[in-house]
Amino acid sequence: MVQTLNEQPHVTFEAVDASVFFDYGELLDNFYKPFPAGAVQGNHVFWVESTNPTVMFTKETAEEPTIPIQFRNDKVVCREERQQQLKQLPLQSVPAPGMKPIKQVELYTKWRKFVPAEFADEICPKPHDDILKKVQEARSEKNRERNARKKARPMSRREGIMSSRGRGGRASC
Repeated sequence: MVQTLNEQPHVTFEAVDASVFFDYGELLDNFYKPFPAGAVQGNHVFWVESTNPTVMFTKETAEEPTIPIQFRNDKVVCREERQQQLKQLPLQSVPAPGMKPIKQVELYTKWRKFVPAEFADEICPKPHDDILKKVQEARSEKNRERNARKKARPMSRREGIMSSRGRGGRASC
């Protein structure tokens, strides 16, 4: 697949190991505050000045006053220790989300027959038995719930007439 992708004129595919992805959001939460509620509106203008990068300025229109929003969080890390803390705090790896179990089962059961045999094990591998069982149980539960809802809803007079005719009986009006 990599070879095929790299044959395209405007594509360069490089495989990347999952170990290079880190949770910077969690790290930066130590240094910066979240956006205040209601601070972001579709018609606002935002900017940050390089001389004061932890303050965002905003205003709704050119006539409105400028509102500064301070994002530096001095409660967790004080200003003097920010540089040192940034270097020392460990980054946590972001786990690969993988494919949802139902999609794994669908690839195997519905699409594998369309994939050339030589690629089938790579593109549509058989999911682990636990995954197959879990998806089957989820489908069964969903069917049970749907059938229970059908039985619980009251039948209209028209549905009663139609169902009795469907069984060969005559409906009386």
